[in-house]
Amino acid sequence: MYKNKTRNNLIIVFFWIIPLVIQIFLSLVYTYHAVKDYHDYIGIITKDTLMNPLIPLNSAFTYWIGGLNSSYVKNIFIYIMFLGAIIPVLGFILLKKENKTNKNNSYLKIFFISGAFSFIPFFINFISILCFIPAITPDSVYDIYYDVIKRDFLSDLFYSNPFIYEMIYICLIFLLCGLLGMLSYNCYKVFNEFWLAYFIPELLLFIIHVINIHYSFSINISPLIYCSAAVTTFKNIKQYCIEIGVLLIFTIATFIINKKRSISNK
Repeated sequence: MYKNKTRNNLIIVFFWIIPLVIQIFLSLVYTYHAVKDYHDYIGIITKDTLMNPLIPLNSAFTYWIGGLNSSYVKNIFIYIMFLGAIIPVLGFILLKKENKTNKNNSYLKIFFISGAFSFIPFFINFISILCFIPAITPDSVYDIYYDVIKRDFLSDLFYSNPFIYEMIYICLIFLLCGLLGMLSYNCYKVFNEFWLAYFIPELLLFIIHVINIHYSFSINISPLIYCSAAVTTFKNIKQYCIEIGVLLIFTIATFIINKKRSISNK
């Protein structure tokens, strides 16, 4: 009994705690660089009298990891977010094998643990940025600086209540990662192969990403690219909905296949 409990704890640590801590660490490293860049920027505009006085002050809503700023830390964070959202699913599968359980609420748990893998680091980064950089509400007069134009999805919300705007973005990422986790779990249920649970969803992401990089499109089709910032996600909201729909279809299809196989085996 004690040995089994220890093994369960180790699975939770290696497949959930450690990957999550790595993501939180990366989000805080990004916070450090963002705060440094912000103070450097403030120093420049206060000392340079020849600089355009109409340039707006950037704020927490542009400097956080879901803003437009780009860095190698942010790129690593986004890649690990999608690649790592499936790792907790593998731990969940191992726990079910160890405990020999087959509960009906498994899919709901999978959805939340995969979604939480993206939500928690994003939210911690946002809060940590708010602790050091002012939360100045963006002015729509300077929309070219923020790259949020009037015709963009939820642009009015960005200029009236940017906090809600960013929270919606985090929830969209939560939904995407949650469905990715459910697809991973269904792949395991259908093929009964542990490694396929990780390989198939990641292969799907990889193929979409390679096509996006090597072929010319009017919009980005890879979530690794267009989910890198709230602005780019909302500019590609139709593409996001299409990919969510495709993920949902794959998830439902594999679920039905698994159910039919279970009935035929009985």
